[in-house]
Amino acid sequence: MTLFGRASVVSPTVVCAIVFFLASADRLFTIRTGTMNVRFAAVVLLAAFVVFAVTRGRKSIDDVRTLTIAWLPFIAMYALAAATSQATAPTMLKLGWFAFDFVVAFAATALFNARDVARGYFLSYLVIASIIAIDFVTGFTRGSDHMIGYGQANDMVPGILLFRPHAFYYEPSFAASALALAWALALTGMRDAAPKLAGALAVVGAIALVLMTSRIGWFYAAVTAAAVLVFRYREGTLRLSSLARASIPIVLIVSVLAGVIAFSDKRDAIAGLAGRLGFAQAFERVCPLVAAQFAADLHCLSGDARRAFMGEGQPFNAGETTEGLRLVALRTAVATIVQHPWLGVGVSYGRDRFIAAPEVANLWLEVAVEGGLLSLFAFAFGVTYTSWRWGMFEARHRDILIVVALWLLIVWQFIQTFPRLDLWIAFWVVLVWTRRGSQPGGMDRIGEKI
Repeated sequence: MTLFGRASVVSPTVVCAIVFFLASADRLFTIRTGTMNVRFAAVVLLAAFVVFAVTRGRKSIDDVRTLTIAWLPFIAMYALAAATSQATAPTMLKLGWFAFDFVVAFAATALFNARDVARGYFLSYLVIASIIAIDFVTGFTRGSDHMIGYGQANDMVPGILLFRPHAFYYEPSFAASALALAWALALTGMRDAAPKLAGALAVVGAIALVLMTSRIGWFYAAVTAAAVLVFRYREGTLRLSSLARASIPIVLIVSVLAGVIAFSDKRDAIAGLAGRLGFAQAFERVCPLVAAQFAADLHCLSGDARRAFMGEGQPFNAGETTEGLRLVALRTAVATIVQHPWLGVGVSYGRDRFIAAPEVANLWLEVAVEGGLLSLFAFAFGVTYTSWRWGMFEARHRDILIVVALWLLIVWQFIQTFPRLDLWIAFWVVLVWTRRGSQPGGMDRIGEKI
């Protein structure tokens, strides 16, 4: 049973795409209520939950029982951590935020068939990738005021202001990590839901990932693409002709972008930015911190040599660089976990919001700091058990398992805020596909092309 029949005026794929797109919007399509930011998508998903409860609630008792087994330990441990923390209210609110987003994402995706959910997911991120690509050219040539979405100012190249487009996400790291997952899934068996749409996302998404200059997105996409290609090669499903066809539009579009850059007065900035994002620069920005941490002689630059290498206007002290701030936050988080290992320290009140931002940009450590190791183990159990029960570990979905496992192991080490709606939308999109593709007759309506 699905919410939309074949005679429906509104395509269920489009409905899914719109909802998923709204779920990604951090800075637009939201309602600011005091110190809380509520997405329009949350309202739509709440309505979908009501529809699910009325139309499918009784038929989903087994699913509810499974989810209870999977997530009740985490709910209990995190609630206990909240009760023993100095700020119970924000910790409990964050737990409620997670529970709401998790449940409505599950209910909404369950209303549609696997094909429509996958198609809607790919379509929404094709739109996001297109916005990012367009905004890069627009921001590069005319400035951020002419962008469709938002762009983060980048002053890493002295004397020149560039912009890193990130659509309607808070920042490029969130946009890159979400887009990279959708892009990687378009390389897996999920592409069978809409081969042409997945192919378009693979091309445009790859370009958008490069243009965002997010090293998180680059690293995850590169590792995942290599892993999937190796898997498909060993399975005998890798076709060189498919790779050749995919490379042609990428080369053409990159050539157009290169032409735009070549005739711009900022062309020299691109070369400078590429150098700033390289390994040598990144390592040097944290070299003194790493050397001090491990009492090692890493031959870090100092004095005028370091200042010249870092560039004019860039932070000189390692603890003030972007990478250095992340490393300091990481060390602080680990120290906090050591001091409060089992129940954590809870969530603090924020300066301008009810819930303070996480102390560290690492989702796993965020859970451990706030809820302790008991909550972290329960959280990992919930993700693993749910994935298993929804069929992700079956042999036919091995490529999808690789993509998701690397997402959890790589991307979640560099992003924060575990209740984020887009995280759990993506999680349930994948599970809707793996479960219904694993059931008898579940693939019957999969494979229609777009």
